[in-house]
Amino acid sequence: MSMTTSYHHIVISTKYRKMTIPENVAVEMYKILASLVRKSDSFCLCINGIGNHIHLLVNFGPDTSRASLLQSIKQNSSIWARKSGKIPLWEGWGKEYYCFSVSADKKENVINYIKNQKSHQI
Repeated sequence: MSMTTSYHHIVISTKYRKMTIPENVAVEMYKILASLVRKSDSFCLCINGIGNHIHLLVNFGPDTSRASLLQSIKQNSSIWARKSGKIPLWEGWGKEYYCFSVSADKKENVINYIKNQKSHQI
């Protein structure tokens, strides 16, 4: 059995970095994003954000490409946001994303950073 560990800190912003994700819907969106990560044979260790961007810590599956995972979660979560009607100002995700590899010994630091996103808001 093959096993890989490939931790990545991902940041995705809303289109034009507009504050479009309401707090009362954020947790539901996070659950959807985490399930989309799982469908890509990867695992979401942590997810959080504020109204205009989200952070994820993902352990990529051995056959999962960064581009395919990001395309899937951005596209499918946008479809959900539009169809659900729970995010009335939704225009989509921005074109870009940030994705940084994380060493196993720094994983907990990144998890704590992501969990405390609201305290970083200016």
